[in-house]
Amino acid sequence: IRSSEDARLAIERAEKLIAMANSEGCDVTEPEGILKSAKKEFDNANYDSAVKLADEAYKLTQKILKLFKMDKYVVGTWSIDRDCLWNIAEKKGIYNDPWKWKRIYMANRDKIKNPDLIYPKQILKIPRD
Repeated sequence: IRSSEDARLAIERAEKLIAMANSEGCDVTEPEGILKSAKKEFDNANYDSAVKLADEAYKLTQKILKLFKMDKYVVGTWSIDRDCLWNIAEKKGIYNDPWKWKRIYMANRDKIKNPDLIYPKQILKIPRD
């Protein structure tokens, strides 16, 4: 059973990482929502649940930061992720500019024959120079 101090520290740790990720330009909407739920659980003295949610928000933020600094991108599905070269280039963690889709295409011509056709689970190189 977790104490209120455990929960407070877990929430504080998640808050700091989310704030840092936000300051770097990452979209932290989802972890912020999870953290909000953690704070509600804390206010209701559900400390185990508060720790679990705060840790979830922290881990999700770590993943977001990792993606933000990535050199590779794993293509998701159209129905869920809306991934196409235009939308991938537009992501904050990639270029934050859809017009740079061609950079991704040119770096991956060995994998992409037609820039209108990319496939889920394809691993694309993201040029950073």
